[in-house]
Amino acid sequence: MNFQDTIDEVDGYALVKFGASWCGPCKRYAPTFDKFAEENPEVKCFSIDAEKEQGLCEEYSVSSIPVTLVFKNGELKDKVSGILTAEKLTELTNG
Repeated sequence: MNFQDTIDEVDGYALVKFGASWCGPCKRYAPTFDKFAEENPEVKCFSIDAEKEQGLCEEYSVSSIPVTLVFKNGELKDKVSGILTAEKLTELTNG
């Protein structure tokens, strides 16, 4: 199954975080994103390695990391750059 199929199957919100192992801000953001995913099982959360998924980066115009894409029912709703707080993640998925 490819990325778009996976996203299309999500009923409700999905968050997709693009990052890389060498990226300092990505490393600082990861625990917050992972904890949010744990505490909000109704929101599907995915982490994408930007280095390994160049095609997805091009498709979604990811030019800097970390960046979080917000999908609702398979449709891209928002794209937010930088380290996000748990509060911001909650805000993005309460529409």
